[in-house]
Amino acid sequence: MTEPTPDTEPACTSNPRVALSLIETAIAGSSPADGKEYLAGLYVKKGELLMELFKDDPDPAHVGMAVQSLERARQLLSRRQHPEAYAEAMFHYGHALLVSADLSASADVGKKALQALSEAASYYTGPKDRMNEAIIAWNAGMAHHLIYAVTGSVPQLAKAQKKFEQAVSILETETEAHTQMPRILFSLASIQDEMAEHTAPVRNRKAAIATYRRALETYEEGSEEWAHTQVRLGASLFELAVKEWDAAYADDIYAAYDKAVQVLTRAAYPERYAEAMHFKAIAATVAAALRKEQRDRDILRSAYNETFSVYTPQTHPREYAESRLAVGRSYRDEDPDSPRCQEQALEAYESVVALKTSDEVLGPQSLAAREIGTLAVKLGGKRKDFIARAHEALDTMLMQKGSLPSEEVDAMLTLMEQLNTLS
Repeated sequence: MTEPTPDTEPACTSNPRVALSLIETAIAGSSPADGKEYLAGLYVKKGELLMELFKDDPDPAHVGMAVQSLERARQLLSRRQHPEAYAEAMFHYGHALLVSADLSASADVGKKALQALSEAASYYTGPKDRMNEAIIAWNAGMAHHLIYAVTGSVPQLAKAQKKFEQAVSILETETEAHTQMPRILFSLASIQDEMAEHTAPVRNRKAAIATYRRALETYEEGSEEWAHTQVRLGASLFELAVKEWDAAYADDIYAAYDKAVQVLTRAAYPERYAEAMHFKAIAATVAAALRKEQRDRDILRSAYNETFSVYTPQTHPREYAESRLAVGRSYRDEDPDSPRCQEQALEAYESVVALKTSDEVLGPQSLAAREIGTLAVKLGGKRKDFIARAHEALDTMLMQKGSLPSEEVDAMLTLMEQLNTLS
């Protein structure tokens, strides 16, 4: 959950715990003569400090106490008598409720956050309030998205999109770029991506791609956020390529992942590096199937080879098995009649079958054994060594037949019968 804050003067020192102690002392020493607005201001500052403390020490108790403090401030203030102080309190109250809703996955708390933010928004309507209006819209968008995530209500997702669009539209009119603009654009693009799963998939996916590209223009190039946005851009382009079944997007996908791993390096972020290379390889698999170019197969294999430095049989057995299986199939599809491709495919399949069997890899192993058997049968009696290797692979997997679906066992038994006629 991102944590946007309003454009108000910070109510904390460089040490939130010290400042919190001072505020609590002030609250304890206050009297009715100080007035409700003064005391409410102390409670607002306390709530802000607790939320600031939560950033460094993510204890949900901090958020709970912040909600209580801001609720107290809300009770002390009158919307008619203290409009500005009331609006500020309601914003912070709404934001704290939003974080609380996120922590508890509660749609009801999310709705309370929306109500508080709506009250704050009713005050920030003037030309000088545009920044706060945009940040409130962003918070409201996140509240709608949280409710969608909990309930699955697509109308809530549509409302989230409108709120993010409102925030972007407001900030675009400002003469100075807002520091939160990249994050708001990223949030909007993510919503557009999700909308593509429900309605107008091509239109929404293209909108998401355009918004990711706008976000990249606002992020500092080479930052971690910039790299993460490149990953999301690549994924969105891939979904569009699959939907339109068009290889024209392949080079843009490759470029997005290549830029991402300039920052998310194997040394610094091994898991994220491998994930990016894995998705690049999958994109190359689709491109190779569509345009039959050797360049895509080379990219596929190179990207998968990069993942093997992280996805090892010991640490990531399923990812390793599925990747090796994909490499084998790339050689199979490159040239079915080439002895070199046949041997490369067979070696890749055998490396999967040879893995220590577990529930994680049993599926890929079964597929690999059947690929070996199919290849040997297709070659007939031309490669006796392939027949022997196919027998070995199928025998190995049939020892696990009690754990395999009956249709997979039947397919392997059929291949064994065919191989026996060739021996």
